Amino acid sequence: MKRARMTGANLERAGFLEADLEEANFSASKLQESIFQKAKAQRARFVGADVSYADFSHADLTEADMTQATCFRARMHRATVDGLKIATGAPVLGDDEDLARAEAFGHDRT
Repeated sequence: MKRARMTGANLERAGFLEADLEEANFSASKLQESIFQKAKAQRARFVGADVSYADFSHADLTEADMTQATCFRARMHRATVDGLKIATGAPVLGDDEDLARAEAFGHDRT
């Protein structure tokens, strides 16, 4: 799905688990409650999209653009956000330290 153009699409509750979404364009799309865990979304565009309650845990959002996006309670646990363009004070959920400890515990046992 690299460089896919899905502008204005209704993709509520869609699954993009581990997807390659580099440079994909989701501008003005409805992505509420969608799953982007471990997705590679470098330079992806979410301009004006609604990503409320979406889960970006462990996703790579390097240089992605979420300007003017509705990000209410979007989960960004352990996401790579270098250069991410997002409104200052956007109501996203950051790293969950309890979850991080649980993930590390599971990793240490393998």
